[in-house]
Amino acid sequence: MKPTYEELEARNRELEARNKELEARCEKLEGLLKKALDRIADLEERLNQNSNNSSKPPSTDRKANTRPSKSESRKPRQGTTRALLPLDQVDKHEICEAHDCPHCGSADLACKGDPVILQQVELPEVRGIITQFDLHKYRCRTCKSNVVAPLPEGVPNSAFGPRLMALVANLTGVFHLSKDDAKQLIADLYDIDVSDGSII
Repeated sequence: MKPTYEELEARNRELEARNKELEARCEKLEGLLKKALDRIADLEERLNQNSNNSSKPPSTDRKANTRPSKSESRKPRQGTTRALLPLDQVDKHEICEAHDCPHCGSADLACKGDPVILQQVELPEVRGIITQFDLHKYRCRTCKSNVVAPLPEGVPNSAFGPRLMALVANLTGVFHLSKDDAKQLIADLYDIDVSDGSII
């Protein structure tokens, strides 16, 4: 049965409304696409900026990846080991032996070849040298003056010796350590307690 004229007109109105709806959606999508393309172009322009074409400093320039091509075989790095010191420079020599196998616990071990040699350099344990000076007191029988025995030549009249005073001066003056850092370093290295006033 053929549709009536009224049915065809109603169907036509539906299609026109649907067509307008699709055109509106298409315009909206075109606007979004234009914004996206503009944004991509802006990001690409920023990405391509360097110290030559902008105010960016050279340190922000991207470094190109320089991977070797397949034809170029990367050479393995040559390992370096610390050269062994002669025995006359070795202060302490210890022999390390194993008495059982760490894998199975067996005590049936046989020596195999030369030992593995490890030379370890360590700092010596040091502490401050404390010297007590007993300065005898006298009374001059001639002029009745009181006299105190002088310190040995080159010894400052201070609770700290010249080398310690020079170290403090270097730590605070040359290396710019704070008073607390200088105090802590001297205490850690030499087990010497120095006050803030002494540091100053």
